[in-house]
Amino acid sequence: NLLVVSGLVGVITMAVYLVELISINAQVDQLLQLRAASAQHEISQGGLPDDVGTSDANVGGPEFSNYDPTSPNIFLFLVNASGAAVGDQSSFAPFGLPDVAAIKHVMQQHTQPLTQTDQKGEQTFRLYTLPVFHNGTFAGVMQVGMSLYQREQEIHDLVFTLGLVGVIAIVLTPIASVLLARTALLPLRLAFLRQRQFASAASHELRTPLAFVRSQLDLLGRHLERSQEGELLDPREALTDVHETQQEVDYMARLIHDLLILARDARDQQQADWRPVDLCTLGREVLDLVAPAARAKGVFLRMTEPTEGRDLQVVGDRDRLRQVLINLLDNAITHTPPEGHVTLTMLVRGNHVQLQVTDTGQGIAPADIERIFEAFYRSDGARTPSAHLGGSHAGLGLALARWIALAHGGEIHVKSTPGAGSTFTVTLPFS
Repeated sequence: NLLVVSGLVGVITMAVYLVELISINAQVDQLLQLRAASAQHEISQGGLPDDVGTSDANVGGPEFSNYDPTSPNIFLFLVNASGAAVGDQSSFAPFGLPDVAAIKHVMQQHTQPLTQTDQKGEQTFRLYTLPVFHNGTFAGVMQVGMSLYQREQEIHDLVFTLGLVGVIAIVLTPIASVLLARTALLPLRLAFLRQRQFASAASHELRTPLAFVRSQLDLLGRHLERSQEGELLDPREALTDVHETQQEVDYMARLIHDLLILARDARDQQQADWRPVDLCTLGREVLDLVAPAARAKGVFLRMTEPTEGRDLQVVGDRDRLRQVLINLLDNAITHTPPEGHVTLTMLVRGNHVQLQVTDTGQGIAPADIERIFEAFYRSDGARTPSAHLGGSHAGLGLALARWIALAHGGEIHVKSTPGAGSTFTVTLPFS
């Protein structure tokens, strides 16, 4: 960025400098030509004096008796056809004016006007020398000029301003670049960190059941080897090993399925089986499914529907909405002590329906509220669903619930008070 900005500043500075220099030079030349044209008009009317003593045509006049070369005044010299100067030019002599060489050149050649810039000591002058005619006859030479001191001051101020702006831009560029880069890279850095944590947690969750499956298969293999050597094989023990291996394989299959869902874009609706879903019917179905677990733990489970008996129908993927309710109810039952209450409430909020799962459990720490919907995140009181209900494992339940809610054009949020329970609310649009 510093190199690019430096290059741009350099190019812009040179462009502005050249444009301003050309513009100022053009303005100076235009002023000289206008003054020469005015004097030429006066001469064409009255002619050019032939003697040195006449000062009527001396445009410089009394104000040039003590000429200051730092002034922007335009001065004018006249030389008649005889080569004699018209008017008093003594005040200009210390500055080497007029330019005799240019006057002689124009007088000898009767050429076109001659424009030049002369350095006279420490001063620079712009001179415009041209022949003068009266009634079609050559009458003399006129030299109009002005000091370029003011122009040089303007150019100096311009260069100083451009240089100051360039230095400020070059100094601020690396500072701004670092700040912008840090700001722009922060989301990428966080995404990369989360991806690395996600991959690490996923590999850990898969490594454990794979190790168990391998050990169970090794054990079953040794039993079969001993049976080939004549030792009796206990069918019940072998069958237990097979069932435990199948459970671990099923766990890995569900884990991989959940990971594949989370890897998709929640806005990609082509992967869902969209159809009308009656949420009240779905809620009662899920409550029947989790009721045995609630009774076994001594947790009171109930469902509250809208009093107006409205049909709460949405368009969505029934299996995924079912998974959301299972995960939330399973979490609530798991983290609610005996004699506690878990309630599934259906609410109507304008054009949306809300599914609220409220428990009287241990609650969630404020530090964990913002992260509980991250995949594989587990706090000290991690809300992890049970295996027997078919919910998600390995800290993916809430992450999946959030993904499914977003995929249905809704959202999910939680309110919790440590020691007093939690309320998870899923908001979905009506069909």
